Amino acid sequence: MKLIFTLLISCLSFTVFGQTEIQWKEGIELSFEDFQSPNTKVSNTLSSYSIQSGVMLEMGYQMTAYELMFKKNFNQAFKATFNPKTALITAPNMELAQHMVDYAQVEFDLAELYTRKIRRELFLNKKTFSSLSIFQTYFTMHHQRMLTEMSQLLNESDFGRKKEVLERKQLEVQNELEKLSDFCFDCTPVKKKKNKKKRDS
Repeated sequence: MKLIFTLLISCLSFTVFGQTEIQWKEGIELSFEDFQSPNTKVSNTLSSYSIQSGVMLEMGYQMTAYELMFKKNFNQAFKATFNPKTALITAPNMELAQHMVDYAQVEFDLAELYTRKIRRELFLNKKTFSSLSIFQTYFTMHHQRMLTEMSQLLNESDFGRKKEVLERKQLEVQNELEKLSDFCFDCTPVKKKKNKKKRDS
């Protein structure tokens, strides 16, 4: 009998199953053309502007109860994705639109960072008899922290218009991603053994 658990929570967007998603990978760069919502619009007739990044965290895995007991590596149970069909930008000019694309890029990287944080939490803390609630606990906790950080970045960078703020955050996120390199989607983390104290001679 299969034990199946799937949790899908959107981040600043709503996603419909079956639409093409882009999974986060190192080197992927978003462009304005990726914001394919039918409501995306750049026109000097607009008096306001907005963005829905299309960025999401996803969790889903299928295994037997026995497999769950002894499994430690859940890297592929979580992923950060970008959905072009729900990604939306409205702006009065292309300059502002590009600033928002740049912001969305950092948001996409942030989603991957928090995905890695969830993977690390489970790798370090999931025990043989842990219940399924541990997955939702860590997912929900880091998802909320991510939303808070993204909201702060949106305000502090003024929708990406403050380039120095965005660049500083992007560098910070890249450094954190490197520190959590063992928790990329395709990686296999190895639990480090505690160093034993050297005996006195």
